[in-house]
Amino acid sequence: MRTLIRCTTAVGLAVSSAAAQAPAREPFPGLDAYVQAALKTWNVPGVAVGIVRHDSVIYLKGYGVRTVGTTDPVDAQTIFAIGSCTKAFTSAGLAMLVGEGKVHWDDPVRKYIPGFQVADPYVTREITLRDLLTHRTGIDRAEFLWYRSGLDRAEVVRRIRFLPQQVGFRSQFTYNNLMYLEAGTILGAASGTSWDDVIQHRILDPLGMRSTTLTIRGLDQRRNVSSPHRTTHGVVHAIPWDNIDNVAPAGAVNSNVIDMAQWVRLQLRHGKFGDTTLITAAALDETHKLQTPIPVGPPSPDSPVFHFVGYGMGWAVHDYAGHVALEHTGGIDGFRAQVGLLPDDDFGVVILSNDETSPIYQAIADWLYDRHLKVSPLRDWSASMHNAYAKAIAQADSAEARENAKRVPDTHPTLPLERYTGTYADSMYGPATVTVNPQGKLVFTRGEMIADLEHWNYDTFRANWRVGIVDHTLLTFAIDAAGNVGGIKMDLAGAAITLNRQPDAAKRVSAGAP
Repeated sequence: MRTLIRCTTAVGLAVSSAAAQAPAREPFPGLDAYVQAALKTWNVPGVAVGIVRHDSVIYLKGYGVRTVGTTDPVDAQTIFAIGSCTKAFTSAGLAMLVGEGKVHWDDPVRKYIPGFQVADPYVTREITLRDLLTHRTGIDRAEFLWYRSGLDRAEVVRRIRFLPQQVGFRSQFTYNNLMYLEAGTILGAASGTSWDDVIQHRILDPLGMRSTTLTIRGLDQRRNVSSPHRTTHGVVHAIPWDNIDNVAPAGAVNSNVIDMAQWVRLQLRHGKFGDTTLITAAALDETHKLQTPIPVGPPSPDSPVFHFVGYGMGWAVHDYAGHVALEHTGGIDGFRAQVGLLPDDDFGVVILSNDETSPIYQAIADWLYDRHLKVSPLRDWSASMHNAYAKAIAQADSAEARENAKRVPDTHPTLPLERYTGTYADSMYGPATVTVNPQGKLVFTRGEMIADLEHWNYDTFRANWRVGIVDHTLLTFAIDAAGNVGGIKMDLAGAAITLNRQPDAAKRVSAGAP
């Protein structure tokens, strides 16, 4: 769970400029050597580190390269995607409005979005702004409603009405990016503008975060931008940036450690920046409080021991060596990030990396926490976490091997491949198509997600995805008693999806259908 979530203008510009000149001198002996060794251990191309202590930016430095196979160095100005660390920007924007009396945490969502609706009528009526921000709605995540779906933000918001309950309302922690999209929509509606405008003009501009963007549009025109990276069969390679404008309030911010250090200063100063109060302390501090508890698992020799873990509003809240810690990790295709605060100790870190799988960000953050808190004995968290990571990979490989062993050999599809082609759709996920390519193989397409279908057994095929964070999944065609294909069932990264076969358009027209 920790890996999952552990994401005046003149004054601000002046401070940001000063921050850019912060010395890249180690605040703790051995930091540079530790990060360089971690890059090799995890096979990560590049990392940037920012440290704030007592309202001063004491360290800003980049390590490694922006793109594998080049010599372009990562430095403090290099832009990375921060993924779900964006969520704290959304909650901070709403905290501004709470402090101004324009919204209240426990207002019903429908007060601001009258047309808001989910599948359960009770939840539709009772759900509040606090519920959205604390991940306690119990509503299904439905990541593939937005992820590479080709749907714009307005259409994703409209289709939230189809989201079913995964677990009981307010019964437990259920992470949900779409609820942050809805929260961002409320931020725009209550401000009479948009989420993008509020974050830009009321947070980024006053903090002097001039390099930070809320979209990937225009990044290709900048020089100092990192490439996202993925590891395939042990080889690290650059991949294209993923446009996630359609779920922006949950994860679309792109930034560097210079800018993010100013964001950390604002959080540690309870909403003040210099002599200016941007957010009232009471409202911002509410986002830092544990709101939704998360069960604590058994201790592991390869990770810190936690006595409590929970979620605030855009922040995970837990203990660390007897101190309160606020953290959020962020991950989107090719990137991982971490923002961490030790609020009672006036200390914060930002770790940005251009790798999508390794917890190098956490290994660096914990190393820094230990030295700031003077923890004894000190641990090599990179080595410990790499050991845990290797075990997890081995377990995943074993699980995949067990799944592969269930494959029934020497079977064949019930029908000729052409009979499986056509359009399949669901009210929430929309349409997908199955076609036969020139090589005589089935291809599944939905939005930007394209998979080559490899026959598995009977009427089940393995979808080998060409792009995205999912490597492959099983897809089963449902054949009815008349020998017709009625639909597709698939489990996509934990989401059970059913797509129903759509009538052939030519047949509908000939039958007189509109």
